[in-house]
Amino acid sequence: MHLIIVSDIFGKTKELISFVDNFKKMYQSIRIIDPYDGGMNNFKDEQEAYNSFQENCSLELLSEKVIKAISKAEDSIDLIGFSVGASAIWKISEFDYPISIKNVFCFYGSKIRDMVDINPSFFINLIFPKSEKHFSIEELFSKISKKENVYCEMTVYNHGFMNKRSINYDADAYKMFTDLIKKIIN
Repeated sequence: MHLIIVSDIFGKTKELISFVDNFKKMYQSIRIIDPYDGGMNNFKDEQEAYNSFQENCSLELLSEKVIKAISKAEDSIDLIGFSVGASAIWKISEFDYPISIKNVFCFYGSKIRDMVDINPSFFINLIFPKSEKHFSIEELFSKISKKENVYCEMTVYNHGFMNKRSINYDADAYKMFTDLIKKIIN
């Protein structure tokens, strides 16, 4: 079993690697896919990370990276995505893959709102924040929560609650969801 983690706009950071460390004993391999091709990042804030993402990547390019990683897998995989990484996983979820995709967790994938017609071919857990600045979580939730292969959860936390670099990071939520993922994948 393998794990693919698709980062948010911050990309590969020491904090994301710390998150990965929670799962090292559970997988044969863990791969981080990020917008910056694996380079370590230390953006000073979310605006700087957003600007870099806009200049260097796109949802389409990140989605292509996820497809390539899945196509190279020789065994079943789990996926975890954050923000744009979650949106990338959603974007590629309706395709059939030659390997089994077992457990999928997507946190606050806000661009999912632009892809509500997608019907995932594998089961996917969508974990949303309590609100988003540019759209209604409740409206998105009502459009996709009844789809086959989709479980949706609205939390009481803000977008970015799993990212220690985000102003919205929440230590209790981070622990709760990290523990939940470990329990489900075991």
